[in-house]
Amino acid sequence: MIKLISFFLKTISYQFAFEKAKRKSVLIYLKIVSAVRKSLILAILLFVTLQLMVIGMIGAIVSGVWLLPIEDHAVRIWILFSFFATLFLIPFIILVIAFSEKTWLKISRATELMK
Repeated sequence: MIKLISFFLKTISYQFAFEKAKRKSVLIYLKIVSAVRKSLILAILLFVTLQLMVIGMIGAIVSGVWLLPIEDHAVRIWILFSFFATLFLIPFIILVIAFSEKTWLKISRATELMK
């Protein structure tokens, strides 16, 4: 009888220890995913800064084109606005989707580990 009770206690304690280790490993995994995500954000911010410099150069070229004699100024303004708004919005939407935490949890399959 004592052996049976000790067997059940050992089994329960092993299950408890396994669940505790599983929780700790999931927490460590989530911290690693978060650190990778943050380092990737910093790398892409550097890349975006360089792209802003390129866009500034493009803006200077377009401004130079703007100085050319064309009759309708409102049309030129709308063309320039739509061009630069598109240059801003497309990468912005991609970055918002790429860096959402929900997307990262789905890609890394961390939601399956948390169940």
